[in-house]
Amino acid sequence: MHAYVHSRFLLAVAVALTFLTACGSRTALYLLDAEASDAPPDFDASAAIPDSSTARPDAAFSGVASHLSVGTGFACALRSSDGSIACWGCGSGVASTPPPGRFQSVIAGESSACAIDSDGVTVCWGFDSQIQSNLPAGAFVEVGIGQSYACGRRSDGTVPCWGESGTTTPSDVFMSISVGTSSACGVTPDQTLACWNNSGRTTAPVAAAGTFTSVAVGESHACAIRSDGTVTCWGLYGGDTTSPPEGTFKAIQAGWNATCGIRSDLSLACWGDAALSTTPAGSFEEIGVGYGYACGLKVDGNVVCWGEGRCGETVPPIGSYNQISAGGSHVCGLKTDGAVVCWGSTLFGETEPPAAQFVQVSAGMIHTCGIKTDGTIACWGDNRWGQSTAPPGTFIQVSAAPATDFQQTCAVRIDGAVLCWGDNTFNQTAAPAGSFREVSTSGDHACALQSDGTIVCWGDNSCGQSLAPSGTFEHVSAGECWSCAIRTSGKVTCWGQASLSTDETADPPSDAFVQISSGGGFQGYAYVCACGLRSDGNLACWGDCGGTSTESQMFTQVSVGGATVCVLDSDGHPWCWGAEARQPL
Repeated sequence: MHAYVHSRFLLAVAVALTFLTACGSRTALYLLDAEASDAPPDFDASAAIPDSSTARPDAAFSGVASHLSVGTGFACALRSSDGSIACWGCGSGVASTPPPGRFQSVIAGESSACAIDSDGVTVCWGFDSQIQSNLPAGAFVEVGIGQSYACGRRSDGTVPCWGESGTTTPSDVFMSISVGTSSACGVTPDQTLACWNNSGRTTAPVAAAGTFTSVAVGESHACAIRSDGTVTCWGLYGGDTTSPPEGTFKAIQAGWNATCGIRSDLSLACWGDAALSTTPAGSFEEIGVGYGYACGLKVDGNVVCWGEGRCGETVPPIGSYNQISAGGSHVCGLKTDGAVVCWGSTLFGETEPPAAQFVQVSAGMIHTCGIKTDGTIACWGDNRWGQSTAPPGTFIQVSAAPATDFQQTCAVRIDGAVLCWGDNTFNQTAAPAGSFREVSTSGDHACALQSDGTIVCWGDNSCGQSLAPSGTFEHVSAGECWSCAIRTSGKVTCWGQASLSTDETADPPSDAFVQISSGGGFQGYAYVCACGLRSDGNLACWGDCGGTSTESQMFTQVSVGGATVCVLDSDGHPWCWGAEARQPL
């Protein structure tokens, strides 16, 4: 498969940190490198079937919230109406999989989340299996999540910790706790601070001497509110991170390299990260800080977010949609008023559509194209291969390659001709002559449905993805190294190498389908996923995202991107899930 032979998106960020604080000495190395492993992260779509409690990108909070918690790349809140959970952002699939039910608190961590119901029963979900599988029995009144570990406070003040091997459980009794990346602190009954890490209890620094009402532990720093309401901070970074403003506070929360607090007059103040320093006006009762962004819960129950969140954590779009399209690291939706809204990665401007009215949108790997109401095409985002330089003319459909190293766009002109532009490594821009009603490109190859219902494909054929089957079809969708199509009978046929990571084929269900979307391929990995909608609106997926299906949840559209699946429900609301690695960069 050429996807891991040719150019790839490479990102390697290594940060070695020594945390000499009340939480002890620590050295941490963080490495994100697409070359570091031959295996892609788990898609795990089978654990993320959308339901009424699932976060969607327009639900950061459209109603009134009673509780808020902010994690590294996602945030969660409790709806005051029914106590259900809504999450937004990315966070390795955490945001899309909150459990149903009524809860009294929710806690967002780095890649996992937990919630506590009215009986103190705790449930955890997300990417980190060590936190879910090692959750101790019994009721909790408070839970905090760090990196691969968590701690919970019981009603008697005892604090068990669980997760990665070597997690320390303190012997103290606490009135409150705060869990950071690899260290935690708590306020004891005599209002002094006690901190611990995997090596055991640590000695508090001079800055943490005295009596306190609360403490907040971040990645490599911590802050605490003294009994007189003033704040003191300590930790690795120094400078603004450990220099709180003057005045008195009633609550504080520490994030990756910043802290925010609610002053005694209920206004906000943040320090440590310039992106958070300009806080929203108003009166607040809760605050949360993530990686480069923060969210606050106002006294009227509204949620406000700000900062530089890269996963849609800060400004999730609001409204209903007629169409949705999942790309490589972003998603775009066509709203009912004709406007296009995009969220996710904005590294190349792919989430910044022009102010215009559209009838269709297609999200590519790092660019996006849409057909405007006058039939012309507008593209935005990366254009290094010319994939965003649309030809003139009037078009009825456009397809941008959603997840591949080969950036290409194809479109069907009003006269039925297909035009393609962008990368031409495999001669994939040389569309055949003829009259067509639909085209789909994966970047390295493209397939189109002719007016007579037959399929023709062109471009790379190293996996057999361009060897179209005979017969007549209603729809076709080109994926990464494979393609799928719906026959006139409603049956789905796929061809090519269906799964590079497991077997040579991935058989679609035998049901009849009315819509199909093939995707796969993300940062050089060969995700191979296809999903379809049955005539009753139920969803089924196969390939690397196999196992996802619904029996009673109706959807109107499905779109598969690099490692993300998005659907529109009957109300026009979008839902997305998967292992799409849209972490903050």
